Amino acid sequence: MEHVSRNLGSTYTVSTFTPDTAIKVTRIQAQAAAAPVGCTTNAVLTLSDGTTAGTRTLTVSTAENDSQPISVNYSAGAKLTLRVSTAASGCSRNTSINVVVQYKAQ
Repeated sequence: MEHVSRNLGSTYTVSTFTPDTAIKVTRIQAQAAAAPVGCTTNAVLTLSDGTTAGTRTLTVSTAENDSQPISVNYSAGAKLTLRVSTAASGCSRNTSINVVVQYKAQ
């Protein structure tokens, strides 16, 4: 799953994904065109299937943002949503990002 985001200053659904087979998400990464500067609140990305166990977040506070290795299992047909769940605020520079969610079939 990959998406280019243009605005971290509001909350919204970036992308949805419904796998045909069971998958394991292994990492979430967000690369900013330029590092956010002076934010009073950093943007937070959330990947979720709607359950607590299936929810992971990534704070966007630098140019390179990485969840590090994770292991989250999702069943076939689970609707996964990637959202900007917390909007960035107070930033002196707004930035756009590329987000990559790495996964493998189970």
